[in-house]
Amino acid sequence: DCEIKYNEIIKVIRTGEGLKGTVETYPEYGKYHFDGHRNCSVFLTPEESKKLNGICPKCRRPLTLGVAYRIEELADRKQAVNVPDFKRIIPLTELICSIYGVKLLYSKKVWEIYNKLINAFNSEYNILLNVSFDELKKVVDEKLVRVIIMNREGKLKIKPGFDGVYGEIILDKEDVIKEKRTQRSLSEF
Repeated sequence: DCEIKYNEIIKVIRTGEGLKGTVETYPEYGKYHFDGHRNCSVFLTPEESKKLNGICPKCRRPLTLGVAYRIEELADRKQAVNVPDFKRIIPLTELICSIYGVKLLYSKKVWEIYNKLINAFNSEYNILLNVSFDELKKVVDEKLVRVIIMNREGKLKIKPGFDGVYGEIILDKEDVIKEKRTQRSLSEF
C-alpha cells in the first residue's frame, strides 16, 4: 500500500511498512527444493537426508542437497515472525498443462485456453485470485475451474522438485481431461 514510485517501493521492501502481502509460487515447485538424485529417482526431505547422512540410498553417493535443507541449517526458530499475508499460486499456463496432460507450456492448445480466459477476464492474476467458479465455468471446462480454485485456496498437492527436476502438480485421475486424439485420413491433406 504505497505510491507506485521507486523510492516508495524500496521503502516498503526494506521496512515492511505498507506491505499487505505477496503473491508467489509454491517453493516446492522449484527445481532444487528437496534433496535427491535425478538419475536414481530419489527425493528426500531434509530430515530423511540427515538420517542417511546425505548419502543416496540407491547409488551410495552424496545427494544434491536442496533449498529446504539449507533453510533447516540456517533456521534459528521453527516459525517465521510477523510475516505478511501471502498467496501461493501456480501460473495459469502450468495449471492448463497439468489438466490436459500437455508437457509443453507453449503448445497451441495451452495458449488457446489461456487466451480465451484472458479475453474474458483481463488478467492472469484476476483469473487466479478473484473470478468466481460460476463465471470461470462459462468459459472453460469445469475440471480446469476446479483446479484454478484449488490453486487459489492453497489446496494443490505438489510433488517437490529436486536435483534439477521441477516440482509437479499432483492431480487425481478424475481431474485430468483426456481428449480423444483422432488420426487424420490421407484425403484430408
